[in-house]
Amino acid sequence: MKSLTLLFLIVTLVFFLVLSQTASWAVGETPTPTESQDVLGDKVKEIRDAVKERVRETLNEAKQGQKRAFVGEITEISDGMVSLKTRSGLGYTAVTADTTVLGLNRQPTDPSELTVGNFAIAMGFTDENSVLQAKRLLVIAKPAPRLRRAIFGTVSDISQTENMLTVKNVKAGTIYSVEASSQTTITKKVNGKMETVEFEAIKINDRIVAVGKAEENSEIIISATRIHVIPGLALGQTEPTEATPSPAE
Repeated sequence: MKSLTLLFLIVTLVFFLVLSQTASWAVGETPTPTESQDVLGDKVKEIRDAVKERVRETLNEAKQGQKRAFVGEITEISDGMVSLKTRSGLGYTAVTADTTVLGLNRQPTDPSELTVGNFAIAMGFTDENSVLQAKRLLVIAKPAPRLRRAIFGTVSDISQTENMLTVKNVKAGTIYSVEASSQTTITKKVNGKMETVEFEAIKINDRIVAVGKAEENSEIIISATRIHVIPGLALGQTEPTEATPSPAE
């Protein structure tokens, strides 16, 4: 399908280039056959080079795989491979010379300093074997026991690759990180009707209520079981009092 699209693009561009060049010749001096061939040849080469570059970029993106992030406890380290125990199971992470490793103090450290029992966040691209080729690995403090919690606030930042929201409650002076998963139910009023939507439907400045389990370290992380988007954007508005939503909401 991509090949057909690229071919169609090339043919269309060549057609319009020839048409525009013919129009310019019609109002000026008629070029010689050699001049026409040289001009057309240069334009075709320019288009061909641009298409090749785009194809190369697309292939490189495909080779890198899907962007992923693993969060959990390191259970094994062997020959550059780090196993992380995450909530969804074991995540295998390859740590190479291209991986930036940061310690608890957020300073670069040697991968040899990693130990079993550390908690870490690994970010990168998964390969064909579902192994995360880590670009960055951050050692974090051991999460505190999870507590169920409901929070309210305004979305100030969104990470689509990690399904993570940064939510601010101005009145409480608190910033939350809200993590969504495939088990998170997200609701929003669409055309006057309440509907279940995808994570991508949440936008910057949306006001939300999130319910889930909380981890409190240097920041509050909510693993949301439910997110509800409140109608209307929070632009210069006074935020309402934080409240736990009822099951009917």
